[in-house]
Amino acid sequence: MRSKPASTIDMDCLEHDITMNPNAYQPERFGVSAVGILKALRCLDVRDKKP
Repeated sequence: MRSKPASTIDMDCLEHDITMNPNAYQPERFGVSAVGILKALRCLDVRDKKP
């Protein structure tokens, strides 16, 4: 994996969005691809979005 963070996705905002809306479809909420969200979730060490 890359050592630098995802540039398009605000990681703090994504983490907050996951805690508030765990079942929401994040790519359309953040305007990025599903793969981009998946990689950002891996950087946050989130494997399962559901609480």
